[in-house]
Amino acid sequence: MKLAIIFEVPDDQADAYAGVAARMIKRHAFAEQQGIRHWSFDQEMRPVAAVLGDTDTQIAESLAFNARD
Repeated sequence: MKLAIIFEVPDDQADAYAGVAARMIKRHAFAEQQGIRHWSFDQEMRPVAAVLGDTDTQIAESLAFNARD
């Protein structure tokens, strides 16, 4: 099962937040080795949507469906 979370970030800092998220994903293997079981996010990153699915296609379809509402 996969969980996709959509965050709203300040427009003038979007590239910086994207870079931070990319580095966090790359470091996931290290976190697992160290037993780190949670991530923390800057307070300006506000979750605005979340969807579950077994495949990337299901996630994309759920996101597209939710965007129409």
